[in-house]
Order: sequence, then C-alpha cells, then structure tokens
Amino acid sequence: MIARLDRDAADLAAALDWLLAQGRRVEVADMCWSLWLYHWLRVVAAGLGDEQRARRFGADALRLAGERHDRWAAAIALTGLCWLNAAVDRFADEEATFEDMMAAARWSQDPL
Repeated sequence: MIARLDRDAADLAAALDWLLAQGRRVEVADMCWSLWLYHWLRVVAAGLGDEQRARRFGADALRLAGERHDRWAAAIALTGLCWLNAAVDRFADEEATFEDMMAAARWSQDPL
C-alpha cells in the first residue's frame, strides 16, 4: 500500500489542489481523512513522510470549510490535523486545535 501511494503521491496532491480550487470542500476533507494513515505511516513509521504537505492540505481543508460554513467538513479537517499532531508528537501550542476538534466532535455527535 505504501509503495503504491508513494508512486501516486504527486497525482494525489494534484487532485487535492484541483478540488480545493473548485471549492469542493467535502471531497477535500474526505480525501484528507482517507489519507491520514498513509501520512502517519510515512511520518512516524518510516520517517519519510511529508508532514508539511499533510499539514498544508489539512489547513486548506479547514480554511475552505470555514469559508463555506461547513461544520462537518471542518470537524473532519480538525480531526486529521489532531491525528497529524499526535503522529509527530506536536502538542505544544496545539491546545486550541484540539479544543476546536473536540467542540466539532461534540457538535457532530459522532460516537467515534
């Protein structure tokens, strides 16, 4: 799985950029959520991940969700960013992101 996604990473990034440009926030959030395990494995397990790319896509998805007032997409983007923070042991100065994610989870009533 990792090798295949590594080969397709540029295409995946291009697809995310295109979706962002089209304002398709739900698809961006879903795609970012779907890719979290890949990024986690690359960053944590292999030490070869592109944390900044993952962080940029998460931030872009969150920004776009905010512009569209889409709380569900924002909840997904915040969850992805918090998983990324956990994966790279980045907790200092990230309390607000975690609190925002928890508020979004409570709002969505998602049992996960």
